Amino acid sequence: MVFRVTVGMEERDFQAQVYQYSPSQISEFQDRSIVPMIERESQDRLKQQPYRDEASVKNQLRMEWCWAFRGGSALPAISGSLPVFDTNPISMPQRTVTAFYQAKFEAIDQISNFISKHQNDRREPDALYYQALLIDLNADQFAIRDDNLLSFKHDYPSSHSRKNWQEIVDRFSANAVSIEARRRLAVLTAARKPINQTDSFGFAEAQVLLEQAAALGDEILQQRQQASSETYVPAHWMESVFSPPPAHGEQ
Repeated sequence: MVFRVTVGMEERDFQAQVYQYSPSQISEFQDRSIVPMIERESQDRLKQQPYRDEASVKNQLRMEWCWAFRGGSALPAISGSLPVFDTNPISMPQRTVTAFYQAKFEAIDQISNFISKHQNDRREPDALYYQALLIDLNADQFAIRDDNLLSFKHDYPSSHSRKNWQEIVDRFSANAVSIEARRRLAVLTAARKPINQTDSFGFAEAQVLLEQAAALGDEILQQRQQASSETYVPAHWMESVFSPPPAHGEQ
């Protein structure tokens, strides 16, 4: 009874503090076209500046969208080396950036709270995994520039998420999420540049991580296939449970 209650509370907390804040569940992280937003804001600016050409205003807005998500701070600033636009902090791109980073930081904090209260629980590696995805989540610059699409991706690991991936491998090496953790660590390790002449690239270490990930993947797949075959229920079992009632007069 105590076990069931403990596991139930842990799962409840996981759904409330982790899964609810995973990238797929937060509206600010969902793909959407920037065309309607450009159309609306261009009309607002043309009302304020009727002497301007509509096409040039829209092109400027597209540039602002492209630059808005560059950098890793909560409110990326446009430095002197980049184009300076006659916009303001409450423009649609800046409001969207602010909302994105606020949602991202809140989600990371919520998952940190779960991890701090559920050390060594069965869901901790999953929480570390989702938190690492959030850390790596950023806008796709090419989608904004080429497709007028605001799209967020976490495909490529960053140095900021390395701690999470490494912790998963070190503490939960047999867990399924450590397969992805090893793959991402391999990417980061292969990209490492030598610090000095005696240092070397991390290709060999990355290869080991990928081999470990492949081996663990095969092992877990085999375990699940075996478990599936052991719990196979033959069709005639259902007949014995849901057998038709005897015909009238039969005993």
